[in-house]
Amino acid sequence: MVEFIVRDSILVRHAEELIEQSDEISAEQFFGIIATVQATFCGEGDGQAVSATAQIMPDMSPEELESSIRRRLGSMKGFTVFPSVSRPLAPYEAISAEQYQAAVSAGLAQSSGD
Repeated sequence: MVEFIVRDSILVRHAEELIEQSDEISAEQFFGIIATVQATFCGEGDGQAVSATAQIMPDMSPEELESSIRRRLGSMKGFTVFPSVSRPLAPYEAISAEQYQAAVSAGLAQSSGD
C-alpha cells in the first residue's frame, strides 16, 4: 500500500474558510445546490442531469433524509447518498489540516507553496 499526502488543490487558490466540503453541509443544503445547478446548467426536459453524491453524517435519521429528498423531488434528476465515513483502503481519505502539517513537518508531504 502506498500513501501520497496532498493538499486539496482548491486550497492553493482560495482561503480554507471559504471552502465547504460536501460532508460539512446538511443534506438539505446539498440537495438545494444540486437542484440549482440542475436548473441553471441542464435546463428542463433536455435529458441532461447533474451527477452528485451527498455525503451524509452516519447519525442522520432515515426520516430526516427522506424529508430532505421529498422537498426536492421534481427538481433533481438523480443523486447518490453515501454516509461520510472512511473505509479500509479507500482511494481518498480526508485528513485534518493539523495532520497535513504534521506530515509536511515529518517530510512525508510537500507543502504546496501556501
